[in-house]
Amino acid sequence: MFIPSLTYSAGITWLSKHQCKEIQKIARLAWLQAMGYNRHFPVAVAQAPRTWGGIGLLDHFCEQGIRGIFTFMGQYKSGSKVGKMVIIGHKTYRLLVGLDTCPFCNPGKKS
Repeated sequence: MFIPSLTYSAGITWLSKHQCKEIQKIARLAWLQAMGYNRHFPVAVAQAPRTWGGIGLLDHFCEQGIRGIFTFMGQYKSGSKVGKMVIIGHKTYRLLVGLDTCPFCNPGKKS
């Protein structure tokens, strides 16, 4: 239930690691207490994957980066006005840094 509300705006936010940590600290305490865990439960175990014996809570800073990449790639492939602007900006950047091919099209190919 909390995952969609936590990650909905993560793709367009630019919070620092410290800001994410402070925001998530309050939420994590509430989630742990709601799930019946002690409020001093280790953060590493709370954020560890369930397959490794953790609870599987998300790290907002990492989720922000992942959602940002998803948002960028979605716009890049969409063909919309915003998508076209992203492609133009990307091509301009490639020219400025000297890349002759798109790193997204052939990720293993060296320029």
